[in-house]
Amino acid sequence: MWRKIVLVLGVLNFPIYSLACGDKAPPAAAVQPAEGSDFIKKTELVRIRGKLTSVRCLMFGRTSTGIVADGKTYWLDLRGNKHFHSLVAQAGAGPVVVAGNLERIGDELLVNVSELRIEKDEYVQSTLNVELQGTLKLDHRDILRPFGVAWYVTVDGHEYFLHFGSKQDMAALAKQLDGRRIKVTGAMKATGRWSIVDVDQLTEVVENRVIGCGLPVPSK
Repeated sequence: MWRKIVLVLGVLNFPIYSLACGDKAPPAAAVQPAEGSDFIKKTELVRIRGKLTSVRCLMFGRTSTGIVADGKTYWLDLRGNKHFHSLVAQAGAGPVVVAGNLERIGDELLVNVSELRIEKDEYVQSTLNVELQGTLKLDHRDILRPFGVAWYVTVDGHEYFLHFGSKQDMAALAKQLDGRRIKVTGAMKATGRWSIVDVDQLTEVVENRVIGCGLPVPSK
């Protein structure tokens, strides 16, 4: 009798164990910067055009589907989206375009998918969105800078220059906030030794008061 029970349990446990492969993704730790401190947060968004691949297990306990481009495999967390699963089934091993936030888990790459469509060819595009906070300063050095940038924020000893483009209201606000603490969000690009942020939002960090440009207008 005991032998039969042990045998049944062993059979039941085997397929459960075989469902997982790769290191399980650790839960994302929400690290909150200390109030009033300088900080920078980075979110890497990727857009990938490549061919689908699959494994007979769940990578990180989350997905069995990946996309291969430029010789790398990006595992896709479809997050239970039925439309995405349907497109994956239609595409087979064919090319698709995927977009989403990129997670790096050890040496592996995992995309939290926000967009998926069937396409052709292969490519990988990456955009690094940042949110940084620090003291706004005007660079008075007589040097040439890309895009004519002059305003910058220093975080951890590194200078991040702000590019306002055609947003004249933000450029005007920067003059008002010279020497004050600000918070900036935008997309960062590296140009040589320069770290430049294409600014989407610029706000002054003042307790119980916010002055800013690019903030969403509240709905009525």
